[in-house]
Amino acid sequence: MSKKRTLVFAGTIEGHQLAEALSDLGIGSYFDFSVATDYGKDILEDIEGINVIHGRMLPERMKELFSSGEYAMVVDSTHPYAKVVTDNIKEAVTGTDCRYIRLFRDSTITDHPNLVCAGTIEKAVEILNSKGYEGNVLLTTGAKELAKYKGIRDFDKRVFARVLPSIESIEICQSVGLPRKNIIGMQGPFHLDMNIATMKQYDCQSLVTKNTGTPGGFEEKVSLGDEGYKIIVIERPTVETGLSADEVLERLKVYYGK
Repeated sequence: MSKKRTLVFAGTIEGHQLAEALSDLGIGSYFDFSVATDYGKDILEDIEGINVIHGRMLPERMKELFSSGEYAMVVDSTHPYAKVVTDNIKEAVTGTDCRYIRLFRDSTITDHPNLVCAGTIEKAVEILNSKGYEGNVLLTTGAKELAKYKGIRDFDKRVFARVLPSIESIEICQSVGLPRKNIIGMQGPFHLDMNIATMKQYDCQSLVTKNTGTPGGFEEKVSLGDEGYKIIVIERPTVETGLSADEVLERLKVYYGK
């Protein structure tokens, strides 16, 4: 009896690594990788064997695919801050024969005198407008929610955004009024030395980040606190549980006989 396929919602470093590992094992043809952006498609399309589904998938389409009988499992490898997408996947898989697997990224925040946690971007804006945070700011939380930072005093002068080097990201930055000289298009994760160099290059005193865990270079950003920089961490929207990337790969290997 032939094995059913697995649908992977990608968009993270772990999703890309999973695709490479499955291709190397010779079972990539059993997998469809769903990505929302052109950038996500570009970094996956050269991996041999896998199929890439490009475009934002609506809940109705998810339900249709999960109910088709074609898939045995759905792996949610979306970003830990993409709560709406994860909620949509969970709701769509309910009542179907598909097994839901959450690829979970560990959350680690260490105490540091130069680190403060903010529950929301709006709270981070408040902090950046308070005494002691008057200098330039490096945002590393992505372009999608950049408009929420417009409340930062002297936004177009103080704020620098490091975003993915995609047309979509650059256009978002420009649409919210960020000058071109304040847009840094780079693909991470970054070493501590690169983070320090960026902070110095743009004369930034504060950095805003999400708790992206080790794959997202979170520790290297937090280490900037040791250099005297102030770190503001946007906390994750929910507390999740799931499997590590290695555990997910092992389960898939068992199912597909590898």
